[in-house]
Amino acid sequence: MSAIDESPAGNGASERPTVRGAAQEIGEEVRREGTRLKDEAAAGAKQQVDDRKHAAGDYLHTMASAIGSGADVFRRDGLDGTGSVLDRAAAEIDGVADRLADRRPEQILRDVEGFARRHPAVFFGSAFLLAFGAARLLKSSAPDGHASRGDTPPNHGGML
Repeated sequence: MSAIDESPAGNGASERPTVRGAAQEIGEEVRREGTRLKDEAAAGAKQQVDDRKHAAGDYLHTMASAIGSGADVFRRDGLDGTGSVLDRAAAEIDGVADRLADRRPEQILRDVEGFARRHPAVFFGSAFLLAFGAARLLKSSAPDGHASRGDTPPNHGGML
């Protein structure tokens, strides 16, 4: 009976430090891998935000250019006042595009929040117009389906 008693007790006592060390090593490896994955995700998210920010800036510059061209048309037609208003709008949009390129996402968010607090009617009106424009754009770019032809989906006798 002494051989049975000694073997488990002897092995268990000598293996505890080794198991504990291995568990600590595994824990450290898991922490390092978690940190690496978190850093990769943050870098990927930052890259996506930067890409979208630059795309939005390019879009705004294009819009400002189109508005400026519209201002020239109004001036040619003798509507200088309307042309001036459109020129100012184009300049403001260009300024927004430039500020967008120069700022970090958290700065942009603070600017939008501040503008919304100072001018809530303008902010919500602009948001409505932007949403309406986006809906029209999506509807016009829909593939040959119900949305682009204006058809309604078929009636299934009230059963969906």
